[in-house]
Amino acid sequence: MQRNLIIALVFALLIAIFAMQNAVSVTLSFFNYSFQTSLVVVVLGSMAVGALIMGLFSSLKQIKLKREIRQLQKKYSELKAQFSYLEDQKTSNIVEKNSLSKNNEDDDNIN
Repeated sequence: MQRNLIIALVFALLIAIFAMQNAVSVTLSFFNYSFQTSLVVVVLGSMAVGALIMGLFSSLKQIKLKREIRQLQKKYSELKAQFSYLEDQKTSNIVEKNSLSKNNEDDDNIN
C-alpha cells in the first residue's frame, strides 16, 4: 500500500514538473466553444479528472466486493448452522444405534 502511494506521488511530481516547464498558452476547442488557457491547467486538470474517474471505478469495485463478502459471510453462517445440525443428528443416531445394540444384547442374554 505504501509503495503504491510513493509511486503515485512520484508520478504526480513528474507530471507537475512537466506541466510547469511547458507553461505556454494553448487554445482549447470543444465543438463550437474555444478558449485559451495555460498548458499547466490542461495537464493538471486532465490528471485530476483521470484520478477522479479511477477513484470512482475503484469505489464501485470496493462496494461490489463488500457486498460479495456479506453474501459469503451469510452463506458461511448458514452452512455452519447446517453442519452443526447434521453433527447433532449424527450424534443422536449413534446414541440410538448403541441403545438398540445394547437392547439386542440384553435380549440375547435373556434367551
